[in-house]
Amino acid sequence: MLRCGQCGVGPAGLPVADPGSGRPVDWGFRPLWGAWGAVFRPCCGVAGMSAGKRILLVGNKADMTLKFRLDLILAWRDLGHEVHVAAPGMTDSATARDLHGLGVRSHEFVLNRVGQNPVQELRALLSLMQIIVRVRPSHMLCYTIKPVVYGMLSGWLLRVPARFGICLLYTSDA
Repeated sequence: MLRCGQCGVGPAGLPVADPGSGRPVDWGFRPLWGAWGAVFRPCCGVAGMSAGKRILLVGNKADMTLKFRLDLILAWRDLGHEVHVAAPGMTDSATARDLHGLGVRSHEFVLNRVGQNPVQELRALLSLMQIIVRVRPSHMLCYTIKPVVYGMLSGWLLRVPARFGICLLYTSDA
């Protein structure tokens, strides 16, 4: 039975045990309770994450991090998590300064978003692995195709406990 690890509340605030018998209650559905930690529950905040986790967010472009992930970063920070962001172009960028002002640590890794050179791709993978070794995240969220592929592989190899990737693939009907 799915339930909150902090307060024991079940899906949608429903109790997980029958008050009379104390037996577990199966409500017959399995909601997706924030597989990557960004879905809020009424009981105690972010799904499956107690305060004080170290989270690594990996993307493929520094300036897009603030544009599309700022609310998520702020929510994690406000819940007491240590947030790290890794993306190419992070060194000496306005994004890095803005993140630092928010109390978020930024890291740069080598990645050519459209490259196909195997040596450069291996370099990108190793660069991301170095960041993971330094940060030692308990949770890792990657978005866009190359960070998802390299992040999931790196996280698996380095045994990051919770690894999640978001990527949309588009196809043409023509």
